[in-house]
Amino acid sequence: MGVDLYKDDLGAVAADDLYAAIEEFTGVALAPENRAPEGYLLDFKQEWSDKSVKTVAAFANTFGGLLIVGVSEKNGRADQVIGVPVGPKQELKTSIASSIASNISPTPPYEIWNLAMPQEPSRQLCIIRVRKGTAIHLWTKKDECPVYVRNDSESRRADAAQLQGLLATRLRTRAARKPLNPPAGALFFVTRATEGSVENSRERSATFLEISIAPEAPLKVHLDLAIEEKVSSIIGGSYPEPVGSWPTLTTTHSRNWYQLTYLHKASDYEMHWAIDDRGGCHFCTQTRVFSPLGAERKEFWSLSDLMTNISSAIGVTHQFWRFVGYMGEGSMEAGIRVGALPLLSWYHPQLGENVYIPGFYTGNGAIRPAIPLSWSAMRLANEPVASWGKRESGAAEIEINFASRSGSRAEAVALATNQILRDLGYAAKLTDLKQCFQD
Repeated sequence: MGVDLYKDDLGAVAADDLYAAIEEFTGVALAPENRAPEGYLLDFKQEWSDKSVKTVAAFANTFGGLLIVGVSEKNGRADQVIGVPVGPKQELKTSIASSIASNISPTPPYEIWNLAMPQEPSRQLCIIRVRKGTAIHLWTKKDECPVYVRNDSESRRADAAQLQGLLATRLRTRAARKPLNPPAGALFFVTRATEGSVENSRERSATFLEISIAPEAPLKVHLDLAIEEKVSSIIGGSYPEPVGSWPTLTTTHSRNWYQLTYLHKASDYEMHWAIDDRGGCHFCTQTRVFSPLGAERKEFWSLSDLMTNISSAIGVTHQFWRFVGYMGEGSMEAGIRVGALPLLSWYHPQLGENVYIPGFYTGNGAIRPAIPLSWSAMRLANEPVASWGKRESGAAEIEINFASRSGSRAEAVALATNQILRDLGYAAKLTDLKQCFQD
């Protein structure tokens, strides 16, 4: 069975088979008039350049399309499969992904695959499969037209009529977007032990943190055992060590939902993770923690744990999206309820002041929790209770692109945390919040 470059999971295709598929697809062994022509959905580039970036943006603004880098063209048809020279231990797709993230805003939804030339490993080919985006994707180079569309075999500047059409289409698409709810039987919420009741009886917790991260446009993810095993592995390596050891995670399966649940009965702490078949990643956990200091068992909520959970949830999403080949943008929504819980802090003798410390996560393991924030770096609003009342919940909504989730997540975590803190009545500086994730 042949390989379909437009539809198949090219990451599952052996390198030799993928190279053969490119040769067959382009038709370079045929007479020039029978070779693959460029068009609305196809373009060839001998090397990566600014012109290539414009083509990616034009595909995303029009119908999507396939861009093959390392194939020359002549008279609008494929000419030769020659590859692009790269240095030792380098991947062409890494520099291309960085170029797209840096020069197109918002980053379009796309997939990218890399392979070496069979007879010349120092030259590589790259296949970029771009999907139509739900936003208008702008080429951000200074003093250049920002909006490009595909017109037959060319990427052209959008005229007024085309730009108006793009705006109308995107507005309709966004209005039609609907969230995916957990399927029946999937208990995706936090519970706690019922006080004074029978053993193992649990009730819905009044305090919790919920995070959902979705791609800009819904993906088509075919959930199977391979994806479930990968997600389980990603989760296991994306969170710091908790207080106590990680037990075996229990799982829930359905056609469009895969869920993992962690429950540590000794500390009465529960966490859930889930992915759906549209590429969404979901997380919820306890807000309530017990102070790790002192003999008295009191309940608090932890700012450090909040930031750690936001960072780790973004990290899980990034790795999952890379696994399914999605390099585009997404959005994160987070909601927290702390109720009447006080904020966990501890007097730091070296600093001579209190710091907001972790309650659930330890400093052990390869993944480190957020660095404690100094007490003096945050203020609590002094508002009359009668006019406002105690603020017990907060929310955040931020956009996430490839750059902000693949490297340092300090910026994204700080923005989300700042929104939540302000809802709760606190004020902090973004620079101070970012410092909690500086190496």
